Amino acid sequence: IIKSLVLYDQEDIHTHYRSDEFVYGDHILVCPIIEPNAKGRRMYVPRGKWYNMWTDDVVEGGKEMWVDADIDTIPVFIKEGAVI
Repeated sequence: IIKSLVLYDQEDIHTHYRSDEFVYGDHILVCPIIEPNAKGRRMYVPRGKWYNMWTDDVVEGGKEMWVDADIDTIPVFIKEGAVI
């Protein structure tokens, strides 16, 4: 199931107006690159620990952050404890 961030965590007010980020299932956070020639973008990472799928960096959620990315490597984060 693909869910918008607000459906993933309705109690977090920062998820209420995020229209292009989504969670696939309960453990995969995706933030598409929608601008041509973009070198990254700002995104909101929900509460909890998340692993960047491309770099294995650990991110503590509950905040907005800049993510380096381009059209070929969209930001994808895996929730801590997920079995994929």
